[in-house]
Amino acid sequence: MKRAALDNLGSALSDLGDVRGSADLYERALAINRDLGDRRGELASLLGLGGASVLLGDNKRAVQLYEQSLGVARAIGDRRGEADSLSGLGVSHKILGQSRDALQCYEQSLTICRQLRDRAGVGHALGNMGNAYRTLGDIHRAIKCHEDALALFRELGDRHSEVQQLGNLGIAHSQMGEHARSIEFCEQRLAIAREMGDRLGEAAMLGNIGVAYTELGQIGRALEFYEKSLPLKQRVGDRRGEANTLFNMSRALVGLERLEPAIRRCESALIIFDEIGDPNAVIARETLAALRQATKSN
Repeated sequence: MKRAALDNLGSALSDLGDVRGSADLYERALAINRDLGDRRGELASLLGLGGASVLLGDNKRAVQLYEQSLGVARAIGDRRGEADSLSGLGVSHKILGQSRDALQCYEQSLTICRQLRDRAGVGHALGNMGNAYRTLGDIHRAIKCHEDALALFRELGDRHSEVQQLGNLGIAHSQMGEHARSIEFCEQRLAIAREMGDRLGEAAMLGNIGVAYTELGQIGRALEFYEKSLPLKQRVGDRRGEANTLFNMSRALVGLERLEPAIRRCESALIIFDEIGDPNAVIARETLAALRQATKSN
């Protein structure tokens, strides 16, 4: 009973934005489940802890946890747990820059969800595949996946997943240079996220709208959205999102020829990227070196 309560409380804290508190509770539940030899409980705790690790930016650990949960799911014949593990493993691989590995995980998850007639699982797998295709540069296929996922979630009345796909479509259209269209999708998601009290979703969309305005050349407007997004991401413990926003703020400040504050934001972003092992550390380091050189030249 105690281990189940810890898992449930961990999930509740994660929903409320207390990711670190959630991770601590999943750790405790995992230890109890392993001591008791409760394999299904172990699977649930590994999945919860893997998700918390992704949000905290510890994606190498998330890969290890999801690989463990995948092994447990297959050992006990839990097909849904297998699909969830493959999905989480794919997300972690994608964040680590391993998009082809991620796509393979998502495709396996999609196959299992279709076999189980799990329509929500199919929607999540399609959405994740869309994210992988975007990273690999296949934007048209990405949009098709996101549109199919969005239609499924609207049929199911799943508002939370609906807003995720709206955000994904916003990013995809931005990558195609359709920034005004991107803002339309992001504003739809932002309104629903606020209605639902989804602080993670709200923070993500504020940042994405900022990116779109940056691409449209409306730098001052972009900074307004970044400045709203940053404290929300810090509050919910989204380390990767925090670093991305800091780096985007740095880019915007360069556009306004405000090099000193741009350097400070870039430095802060680089520290976090290095701490969480994010591949964006490479471009942040290169950008920082160029900015420092530019200040010396002036």
